[in-house]
Amino acid sequence: KTEAPVPVPAPAPASNSSLYKVDLSQLQAARAAMHTGAPGELLCRSEQVSVMSAWLDHHLLEQKPGSLYVSGAPGTGKTASLTHLLKSKKGKYKSIFINCMIVKSAVAVYKMIATELRKSSTVSTEKEALREIENTITSKGNMILLVLDEVDQLESKF
Repeated sequence: KTEAPVPVPAPAPASNSSLYKVDLSQLQAARAAMHTGAPGELLCRSEQVSVMSAWLDHHLLEQKPGSLYVSGAPGTGKTASLTHLLKSKKGKYKSIFINCMIVKSAVAVYKMIATELRKSSTVSTEKEALREIENTITSKGNMILLVLDEVDQLESKF
């Protein structure tokens, strides 16, 4: 005669088992490390901040147009340095900051810039956006400081 094996149920996990508890401290530490806000103090960036500060003073305070391209390896403090520096700058200028990592195209960048310039309503077409930007930059008024963060990540269809 052959006997059928008797199934043995697996033991139920204890309700206080550490195997099933989620340790959120590691998640919180990772989130804090990836926070992109401007720090209160920048370490090891005084030379770069000094160069950017002199450039900004020359252009913003003297109302002179210009372009500044800041490049470097990821995580080296480009955005943090510029954000930290801009908090200390005084003068008559409008600041627009656009993170190009969250924008899908150059057209979307134009629309975001135009919407920031207009402030009263959004811009719906590329033509309307370009017209708003052109009208603003050719008219007399405060200087515009446009920061296109991660612009090299933007895919262009040109």
